[in-house]
Amino acid sequence: MARGQRGKAVVLGVLAALLVALAAGSAGADSYKWTGKAGGTNSGIWDHINNWDPKVIPNSYSAQAIIILQDTSKYPISLSTTIFLGGSIGDTYGDNALYIGPNAGDASGVALTISGTLGMQGNISNAKTIVISGTLQNDSGKSGTPQPTITNYSISSPSGSTGTISLQGGTIGTLSGGGWIFNQAVSGYGTISAPVTNNSTITASGGTLTLRDYTFSGGTINPGSASISLRNATLKDTTLGSGTVNTYTGTTNTFTGTVGSSATLGIVSGSTLNVNGTLNQSNTLTNSGTLGLSGTLKQTGNITNNGTFNILGTLNQGGTNTSSYSIGGTGSLSLQGGTIGTVNGGSWTFNQAVSGWGTISAPVVNNATVTLSSNSAISNTFTNNKTVNLSGTPTISGAFTNNSGGTLNVTGGTTTISGNFTNQGTVSANSGTTVTVTGTNSKKGSFTSSGGTQSFGNLKVEQYGYLVGGTGTFTVSGNFLNYSTQNNQLTGWNTTQATLAFTSGSHEMYLAGVDKGQVTYGSTAPYSTYADNFAWGTLSIAPGGSLVLKDSFPDDGNTAALYVGVISGLVFDKDTGLITNISGDFNIYYDPYKNDFGFKTFKLASGTGKVMSAVVPLPGSVWLLGSGLVGLLLVCRRRRRRI
Repeated sequence: MARGQRGKAVVLGVLAALLVALAAGSAGADSYKWTGKAGGTNSGIWDHINNWDPKVIPNSYSAQAIIILQDTSKYPISLSTTIFLGGSIGDTYGDNALYIGPNAGDASGVALTISGTLGMQGNISNAKTIVISGTLQNDSGKSGTPQPTITNYSISSPSGSTGTISLQGGTIGTLSGGGWIFNQAVSGYGTISAPVTNNSTITASGGTLTLRDYTFSGGTINPGSASISLRNATLKDTTLGSGTVNTYTGTTNTFTGTVGSSATLGIVSGSTLNVNGTLNQSNTLTNSGTLGLSGTLKQTGNITNNGTFNILGTLNQGGTNTSSYSIGGTGSLSLQGGTIGTVNGGSWTFNQAVSGWGTISAPVVNNATVTLSSNSAISNTFTNNKTVNLSGTPTISGAFTNNSGGTLNVTGGTTTISGNFTNQGTVSANSGTTVTVTGTNSKKGSFTSSGGTQSFGNLKVEQYGYLVGGTGTFTVSGNFLNYSTQNNQLTGWNTTQATLAFTSGSHEMYLAGVDKGQVTYGSTAPYSTYADNFAWGTLSIAPGGSLVLKDSFPDDGNTAALYVGVISGLVFDKDTGLITNISGDFNIYYDPYKNDFGFKTFKLASGTGKVMSAVVPLPGSVWLLGSGLVGLLLVCRRRRRRI
């Protein structure tokens, strides 16, 4: 090779080596280390080139800022402008665009105060305290930058140290929806407006901490002595500590996954909280807006509802089996196919109206108005002190007590009561309604049926109870025990138009009426013996059915009896003519003009009682005298014609 050519080769080699070195130097220049050598008050200013090595202010999405040693006992680093970071070289400082080491910071532990804006396209490793009165923002998803796709960034502590983020009226936000992963505690007041995966603790202090617009999942959120405000926020699989948590007016908030809460939770007027997952609430809950429950709310505490509470899912009483919590307020609670239940057997007290359709499976004391329709179900003990309205095909399988002052209204459809039913108040069943009571039934109040069929197993009417029948039918498949003393037809018992029907099988019937005998021939209905005497319009005995008549008050000095308009279903012995399906020592009186028996009297095969006309029949001598007079008149007529 010629000498000139060898020289050129050497020069080119040197230039290539220089280019490689420059390239290496350029790559390393993206990492900037804090020195704080600007001097004086400038020693704490981010935007001073003399505080960095190399002497360039880190401010690009390819820049990495490293703060290791810092002699700033008077001056923590102040970031008051807009700065961008995002570079990381994967060295000993990890994959972090901002690294603050354990030896940084002032005497109070504050290493960095952000009063401007710090836009990040990378993780933060912080061993000290970062104070935010401005904005810390996830800038991923910004086109034309090193990170054009939306990415979540972490805020963590270096190994062996514990850093914190202190919000002092600032914002932790997002540019395009990229989230933050909190691996260290965040506390203070201000706004968190970015998706958050919380692996640590978020605590409100010094003022209200607002969570807004995005999903906050995991970890613990503590209202502390301040409060948490939810503004279009979603909480997922997180825990709310004690303190106050309120929604913000005009916003819609959502709980998903499992949210545990010992906070005082409030839904303010004009806002909405939708519980789509499970909320375990162990403190009071106040709703002045809209509370939508499509998941499960386990409530250990009272509920004050001054707004709208829609239950599509399950509201469970979460206390002990002896605890009782109330639902009160001026709002409305709407069951929309949901369930009001209990976890451990604790009860609810309804102090406000409940309406709709669904299931009430918890013990309930009702002091308001409950209106249930469709195929609703009450499957636990229910004590009614005010009003229950039923329609459709509801079922009551728990013990139902309608206390004095309580009203049970049944309108249309078929209501089935299979639990024990005690009525000390008022029961009203409208025309076309069927009420079936298969459990033990005790009536100390009134039961009014203006039509339809009311079916009972054992029907027991206590001293102050009474039935009002209209044209309805009372069907008894067990025993009919009537101990009522409310015989006044205007204010008490009145079944003179109703039907008492016994099914097949043997029945005991206790008679509260008094035997007043028969009325004189020629008397017209209503007969005086029927008045105020527990009379029925119709007594019907189904095939295979039989009655044993007993005196409800054997020691009152009166003989018991039953007065009816129509009687059907009697079974006669073909040889003796005695009635075989009624037994006892008491009489049953029927209206002779409403039956095919005429004025006949029938004896019972067992006992001294009789089935007889309520009206004294015309004596035989009167019939003979009458027939003679008729014959004499006919003879006189014939004689006159002959003349």
